[in-house]
Amino acid sequence: SVSKVFSAIGDHRADISIESVLNADGIMNGRVPDALIPSLSSQLVHDKRLTKLVLCHNQISGTSVRTLAHTALRHNTALKYLNLAFNRIDLSGGIALLESLASDQSGLLALCLEENPVFEDVDESGTDFQKILLLLPQCSRLRFLSFGSTHLTDKLGARVIQALQHLQLGWLACEGNQLSGLAVGAVVDTLKVNTTLKRIDLSRNQITDAGVASLLTSPDIEALDGMWLGGNPCSASLFRPPLFNSELMFDNDTVMEFIQQ
Repeated sequence: SVSKVFSAIGDHRADISIESVLNADGIMNGRVPDALIPSLSSQLVHDKRLTKLVLCHNQISGTSVRTLAHTALRHNTALKYLNLAFNRIDLSGGIALLESLASDQSGLLALCLEENPVFEDVDESGTDFQKILLLLPQCSRLRFLSFGSTHLTDKLGARVIQALQHLQLGWLACEGNQLSGLAVGAVVDTLKVNTTLKRIDLSRNQITDAGVASLLTSPDIEALDGMWLGGNPCSASLFRPPLFNSELMFDNDTVMEFIQQ
């Protein structure tokens, strides 16, 4: 039983039933050890009540998230928002999640992978990264995506942003990476063809005055509700709406409200 699993790993909590998750409004930060993800995944397969699942700060590994993705997410149409921030999810875990999002059976609209080593030491020409680029355009339902602080370099970030061009994505968060001129160019190109993207967080990257200038001269930038650029090595005097010298702070309720619009 799940209780026995908890006992075996020395955890004092009693269980990880779907009822306990629902009672916590889907927020299980620091409460689901990696070893219990398979049990939670099997219970999620047929559950139609949970629409939000927040599993931050749980040390969830790529191996466990593959189980979550392949067991639950491919078959659960009720779950709309999955927040996996501050875990240990690598590129293989990211691939598994996107494979599930590309499935016709998944109902997920929002995915947060902030503060995971998804792109750490990733080879741009490697097979696994190419899988990411092939899968992203297939995630047609996705409305919110956070790759914040996932070790995206400028080259990797530009390729990822290009792969998102034709999605109906409304909110993209890529803060806390190493994005610069190439990624900014990809954003400009994406805005030429994407009419649904309204919020972009590029704060805490390596975007210079030249990058901000290229954004300001893009005729498509005015269609945004906002682009957040705080913490970049650029002059504050350049900023004017919809470019803001700050970071876009969000919480789970804000994301849920956004994807339900």
